Parts: sequence; C-alpha cells; structure tokens
Amino acid sequence: MDNHLMDKKLNEDCFDEYIEKILNIFRLSSKESSILLDIKIQNYQVTIDLSIVNQAGKKEEFNDVILNCDTVFYQKFLIPLVVKMDSTVEIKTKDVVHLSENELVTFRMITENNDLFTVDGLSLEDANHLLDVVKEEKEDKKLIVSNNEGTGNACALILMLSILMGVLAVIIRCM
Repeated sequence: MDNHLMDKKLNEDCFDEYIEKILNIFRLSSKESSILLDIKIQNYQVTIDLSIVNQAGKKEEFNDVILNCDTVFYQKFLIPLVVKMDSTVEIKTKDVVHLSENELVTFRMITENNDLFTVDGLSLEDANHLLDVVKEEKEDKKLIVSNNEGTGNACALILMLSILMGVLAVIIRCM
C-alpha cells in the first residue's frame, strides 16, 4: 500500500512542510522498526522513497515523489533536509560511498536506531559538499558551546583575584 506524505504536488513552495513531515517520521524512530529514506537522482529526476519496516516485516511506504533535479532542489530542499536531519536526529555515521560502477556516489547517514537516509546518484563533489555542510554546522555549534565553557569559572576566578587584591591593599595600608 502506497501512501503520500503530501496531499499536493511537491514543489519549492512546500519544501519546508515536506522536510518537517520527514523529520516527524524520523522522530518516531525506535529499536522496534527501521526508517528508510532513499532519495534517488537519475536522468535529472529525483525520486523519494520513505518506508518504515517493523520487526515482523510489515512495511509502510510513502513514495513516488518525483522532482526535477536542479539547483533549486539542491539549495532549497536537499541541503536543508540534510542539515535539519543532522541537527534533529541522533546521527551515528555520515559518509560517502561508491556503490555503483559509474562515477556517481551515495551520501548516507545512519541513526543510532539504525535508520538509514541515503541520497543516490550524486557527483562526488555534491556528496562531499553535503558532508562539509553538516561538518560546518557541527563545528559552529561546538564553537558556541566551547566559547561558553568555563565562563563561570573565569568570572569566579577574576572575582576572587579582585577580592584578594582588595584585601591585600587594605592590609598594606594598615601596616
């Protein structure tokens, strides 16, 4: 049985809504089922298949979403999807693999519950760009966190040194 995540044709106007629906499915992830999101790029067309398979083998599919593979798809859909997926879902593995005999590669992300998100049919350059975008996102977050680490300790140290200097100044004056 095929289902659709969207009741309307997927286009640039509803990319954000579609991405949120995908993320909502991944938020339901558990050890009892596997979520498989496969985005295939072939002949300048994009096919998106999403399925949920439980331990008994029952499969619920959401598929046949077809888009044109163009700059708008990459900039407004694929990159935001990858970034939001990485920041929303606990990702354990992000990599680029070469699975076919041609020059195209697969970008993949595997979650802690062994859910799989793949983008097949990318150039090596596009796949590495997706990896770089995700790494940059993480590094920006780490920089923010590391800039805040120890701030309380540094302020406390400065306060203690100021008090100590004040006490020493009072002692020296009294002598």
